[in-house]
Amino acid sequence: MPRNRLELRIKDYHKSISLEFNIIKDRVRYLIGDSHWGEDGRYKEIILMNVLKKYLPKNFSVGTGFIMNNDDYESISTQIDIIIYENTYPILFKEGDFVVVNSANVVGVIEVKSKFDNSRFESVIKKSEEIGQLINRRIFNGIFYYESNQGVYFEEEEINLNFRNVLQNTVGKVNHIAIGENQFIKFWEEGNPSLNNGNPCMSLYELSNLSFSYFITNCIEITYLLSKDYQDNTDNLGWFLYPIEGTKETQRKNNIEITIR
Repeated sequence: MPRNRLELRIKDYHKSISLEFNIIKDRVRYLIGDSHWGEDGRYKEIILMNVLKKYLPKNFSVGTGFIMNNDDYESISTQIDIIIYENTYPILFKEGDFVVVNSANVVGVIEVKSKFDNSRFESVIKKSEEIGQLINRRIFNGIFYYESNQGVYFEEEEINLNFRNVLQNTVGKVNHIAIGENQFIKFWEEGNPSLNNGNPCMSLYELSNLSFSYFITNCIEITYLLSKDYQDNTDNLGWFLYPIEGTKETQRKNNIEITIR
């Protein structure tokens, strides 16, 4: 019985992360108004960046800027909203949170958006995929939408059909998407373990008030696994990183199999 009470409290703790985002977001909106909040703005990146700084290990830094290819120094990314990089590798340029870094020490990149817009989804995915191809190795590559004015599902409705087609035609570089605080998408390169078929796929989860938390905890785990300071002890943190009893697979709604090009 005490074990169950502990799990309930941990789940509530993770829900409070979504509440934290919403409180900070609303404070900004109260001051600048809804019309300005709808525009792309640096403040959205700063809110997420500051939350990540609280939870990521100290051998990581979080900034915004550009990434140069490790093998081809004439190749450089477009400006990236959030870059997570290791401090154990020299920084090419740093001024405050603005950085130009070598792809060799990048472990994560995130594009930050106000609200999910089906008509712009393909262009957002394309930009994130191009960044992933520039780095050309496994990283945490995420897209973070603060809000969604409608649910997104893998169904045969117009908006969802377009959404499904965009995901189905990805090249497997974008691996985590939060769409508001309730919907979360994860890419399984070697297939979703719960399906036992080994085919690369995107899985959609309905996680009530936990999408933001799962986005962050996946970011923590994956970037740490890629870290030069990695020690094989993350299994002891599973109860904390992923608090849903029976794993989030109990909340999985559907999958899209994709072909890696």
